[in-house]
Amino acid sequence: ELKAKLDEWVAANLKNGKLNEIYQRFHGSALPAEMLQ
Repeated sequence: ELKAKLDEWVAANLKNGKLNEIYQRFHGSALPAEMLQ
C-alpha cells in the first residue's frame, strides 16, 4: 500500500516537474533524461 502511494506521488511529480526541482536542489543537477521520459 505504501509503495503504491509512493509510486503515485513519483509519477505525478515527475509530470509536473516538482521531483526534478527537488532533485536539483539536493544534487545540483537535473534528473537523468531517461527518468524524465
